[in-house]
Amino acid sequence: MLIDFSIENYLSIKNRLNFSLVESDDEEGSKIKIHRANGYLNLLPAITIYGFNASGKSNFLKALDMAKNQIVFSKISNPEKLGIDIFQYKPFKLSDAYRDKPTSYQLRALVNNYIFDYQVEYDKSSIICERLSSFDSEENYTLLINRTYNEFSLDFNIDKDVIAKIMGPNISKRPLVGSVSIFDERVESFVNWVENDLIIIKNNFDSRENIQKTTRYLLEKGDIFHAKLLRMLSDISYSNISSIQTQSLSQALEDSDIDETIKNELRESSLYNSIRQNSTGRDDGDSEAMTLNTFKRGIDIEGNSKDVIFNLFEESEGTIKIYALYAYIYDALYNGKTLVIDEMTSYIHPLVSQYIIGLFQNPVENKSGQLITTTHTTDLLEMKSLRRDQVYITDMDFNETTIYSLADIMDVSKNENFRNAYLAGKYGGLNYFRRELHE
Repeated sequence: MLIDFSIENYLSIKNRLNFSLVESDDEEGSKIKIHRANGYLNLLPAITIYGFNASGKSNFLKALDMAKNQIVFSKISNPEKLGIDIFQYKPFKLSDAYRDKPTSYQLRALVNNYIFDYQVEYDKSSIICERLSSFDSEENYTLLINRTYNEFSLDFNIDKDVIAKIMGPNISKRPLVGSVSIFDERVESFVNWVENDLIIIKNNFDSRENIQKTTRYLLEKGDIFHAKLLRMLSDISYSNISSIQTQSLSQALEDSDIDETIKNELRESSLYNSIRQNSTGRDDGDSEAMTLNTFKRGIDIEGNSKDVIFNLFEESEGTIKIYALYAYIYDALYNGKTLVIDEMTSYIHPLVSQYIIGLFQNPVENKSGQLITTTHTTDLLEMKSLRRDQVYITDMDFNETTIYSLADIMDVSKNENFRNAYLAGKYGGLNYFRRELHE
């Protein structure tokens, strides 16, 4: 689980911003899911981030994504050959004092009962320092990686020339953590968490290009996943879908119930080519391409109930978006992952977003997952289950992004209407319109 993240001198972020999922206080009457770890660390299940256009919400998430890419792609000796730029030095440009100042960030996460603390500082030419430390459940501290420029020390014995060789020729711009993860299982567990359990969905998310994950889960996880997906679709839409089933592409093209225009789209689309299953359920080179059908209750000519087949492409764009997102939501809720969605309400209706946040707030549904989402939609502030420490605001101060939670504001009552107070300009984050309201 993500504990906190801080970033300095990156895009519109000038001075250090701190973002935390640590519970700030124990509010009376709060019945939401709180992740209690290591006997003393209490982590929130969901955070919503608000702010006006160009206030820096997306830049903050870009910073988190940049940190993830640096960590994950540092396992590759020459990422540049793959067209991957992991060394993103993009300082705050509106102050000459910051144009050559280092960028730095810190990411802390709870992984397998260990708290990992990863810190990096770099300028336009090289990594200045890099440190990875850990605390076990008894608060024993271990400095796993300690690097200053190209000199480093590790918490285990290995020939440093081996590490340097793996890192490749551009060692000054390569984080050390990925190469070390090959040899140390503690570092590996941290890198694997960042790669697989920190899921970042950007604002350019294409639902039709991302339906494979949910489809694979239907193939692999069976009845429980299917039932939860159907329940969600039933709760939040008018789709009347009674079942979702995979079907071989060749069978779908012969099915008389599927519209011909959809068949033509299936013939031309490459979306399903990577979704394959053979008769044994395994995915291999000889397996057949699969597609998705939904089943709805219809009525035959005699008035009897019947199942009518639709291809998923025949459903509404909203249904397709929810379907594409669901595997990521499921992963977070039931496999303990941290899901970050930029502008979730740009994909789906605000009430659907409330429903999804409600799943993460629910102690029964949420095992150890987290949801972080940016949004412009103030409807989410009407949710009675949202606490002050779950609402963050991004604002601009002389073209510099700031971020803070309602718990950081002294005169915010837990019982006040967050939406009305925000729209009245009490919390900031409204820029021009905030000024207009008080003129």
